[in-house]
Amino acid sequence: MAVSFEKRVGVSLDKKAAREGVGVRLDKKATGLITAELRWQSGVGTGRADLDLFGWVVGAGTRGRKGGLKGMLGKSDALAEVVYHKHLGSLHQPPYLEHGGDSREPGVETIRVGSLDQVQYVLFGVYQAFGNGAGSLRSFDAHVVVTDTEGNRTRVNLTESHPNRYWVTVALVDLTPPQGYVVRPVEEYSRPGTEKSPVLYADGHFTMNAGPRYLFK
Repeated sequence: MAVSFEKRVGVSLDKKAAREGVGVRLDKKATGLITAELRWQSGVGTGRADLDLFGWVVGAGTRGRKGGLKGMLGKSDALAEVVYHKHLGSLHQPPYLEHGGDSREPGVETIRVGSLDQVQYVLFGVYQAFGNGAGSLRSFDAHVVVTDTEGNRTRVNLTESHPNRYWVTVALVDLTPPQGYVVRPVEEYSRPGTEKSPVLYADGHFTMNAGPRYLFK
């Protein structure tokens, strides 16, 4: 896993730091908006190159999705609300996350986080469409960049080379500290062949391969 953090003083987060739960603490008061941006290029396989950016959020007014959300099948006891291209959310009311819309070819997808005092945890993740055919997340040269309005920047490159891992979690944002927030790289991949999504719980921990299956594409 390649993770970098940029501020006025350069700081880097390596794979060992991620395993040990090390994150970057930033000033919440000085930061009005957090943005996660997924960028990717053409992969290998059928010629399709469709990746999707997801955000799971726990905060004021959020509610768990227990089936019925377009493209999500199954049940979960999680309290996190899922924001993605079929449930865009809102910056100005719960869940205070907003997806910028779908991109079905190489390009960019974006999720923004607003009203940081109303949000507790945000987990960013990426899904590779089954219809892409054989091809690893690494083959798309994909990466996610988390930025804020102060210019702080954390980048996570997706390095998994297995062709049938469809989900990866990228970064967990903890906004519970009263004077700041922490961005922690959490690059974890789903089991090969499963389309069960990650699950974020109310206390900020998450598990892989435990949520609804995403079968929209």
